[in-house]
Formats: sequence, C-alpha cells, structure tokens
Amino acid sequence: MSLLYNLPIINKIIRTFILGFLFFILQLYFPLFFFHDKNISPDFMLVFLIFISSQNNRRYTTISGFLIGLSQDLLAHQDIFGFM
Repeated sequence: MSLLYNLPIINKIIRTFILGFLFFILQLYFPLFFFHDKNISPDFMLVFLIFISSQNNRRYTTISGFLIGLSQDLLAHQDIFGFM
C-alpha cells in the first residue's frame, strides 16, 4: 500500500534521472564553439542543476549539485585518479 502512496514521488525521481541523463549526454556530445582562439562549450549540467533548484528544496539541490560536480570531476580528470 505504501508503494502506491509514493508512486508520484517515484515518478518524479525517475523523470529527474532521465532528464539528468539526457543533459549529461548533451554535455558530452555537444560541439565546441571557437571564438577568438578560445574553446567555448555550454554547461548543460549547470542548466539542469538550475532546473532542479527551481523544482525542489535546498537540501535536495545541494546533494544533487555535489553529485553532479563529483561525477564531472571523475569523468573529466580520470588520469589524476589513476582510473586508466
């Protein structure tokens, strides 16, 4: 019975994960812009975090921001941690 009661919350969490995954894929494969010898790439994960902050409370946003930043650091700086 409690699973049926929490169904809207579970649907919201699943939608957030799917949307976050889509933003993450967009972040990985979006092309760079070259402007005055500088590489410019939009930060879609920051846009996703702003979306999360407008939909949820401060605690959930802080935890999500930490996890998004940690995942970006682990994926961008693999050679520093020795994962290769």
